[in-house]
Amino acid sequence: MAIEWWRSWHGAPTDNKWLLIGRRAGVAPGMVSAIVWALLDYASQNNARGNVAGFDVETYAEFSGFTETDVVAIIEALHDKHI
Repeated sequence: MAIEWWRSWHGAPTDNKWLLIGRRAGVAPGMVSAIVWALLDYASQNNARGNVAGFDVETYAEFSGFTETDVVAIIEALHDKHI
């Protein structure tokens, strides 16, 4: 089984952008960071690489222990800021 990789940037987990997104979504920045990583991972594996269409909010919310409402609020805040 081959391991597939995608790249990140140094400082990404604690990027200051997550503070703003967290404030807009009404959640902690660590939640934003976790969801961003889930979105990046999903986008990297998607047939239309880089696309997050079809990301399963319900399943991710159940896995993470976050509410679906919070996950959606974070995704919407990311979209509003063009991230």
